Amino acid sequence: MTAQGKRESAADAFIFDMDGVLCDTIPFHVDAWHAFARSIGKDFADSDILSWMGADNRHYLAHLIGREPTAEEVADCISRKEAMFREAARGRLAPPCGLVEFLSLLESRGARCAVATGGPPDNVSFILGTLGIERFFRTVVDSSMIARCKPAPDCFLEAARRLGARPDECTVFEDAVNGIKAAGAAGMRSVAVTGTNTRETLAGAGADAVIDSFKEAADVCFPRHRRA
Repeated sequence: MTAQGKRESAADAFIFDMDGVLCDTIPFHVDAWHAFARSIGKDFADSDILSWMGADNRHYLAHLIGREPTAEEVADCISRKEAMFREAARGRLAPPCGLVEFLSLLESRGARCAVATGGPPDNVSFILGTLGIERFFRTVVDSSMIARCKPAPDCFLEAARRLGARPDECTVFEDAVNGIKAAGAAGMRSVAVTGTNTRETLAGAGADAVIDSFKEAADVCFPRHRRA
């Protein structure tokens, strides 16, 4: 049985958050937010940056400047902050241990896979291209395709729609509290990956399972599966 007692099926759908799940990009995002904030005479606490992971740039900018930003201000923030992120991360990204093996297993089972992220399109191309894992995903949902960021379920529901999957067929991999809440709001199972947050924090957010590495993912999703 899979998480929440659902039967195991090769037709199941798997939706992956990007930052902090497919790659440990979080330190580079933290550095980029500090750099952007300083460029406008402000700054963040690390704890705030981490606690809002999964939210969009508008959310961060509103907290930074203390009011609702204009569309122009949000566009400028996205352009400059994300360029800072990509420059900081360039040449320093690698897939986490066990990820490619797990994606290959899903591919062999005919599972449907998607990426659903609050990141902008340029970051998606940069990260997936750097990691060389684009072929594993049938579709990608980024911030330009949804009206509301996590913890709203929009990105996961759109990913399921594009995969032709019902919410109860979907398992979401997330590292952020907002992402776990979004998966729950979408009616999907969630597997939380530690790193950005502790096991206790992720379980408390409502994750159905918590793993420390993708080496554990197959046994969580397919309990009868055993690696050779």
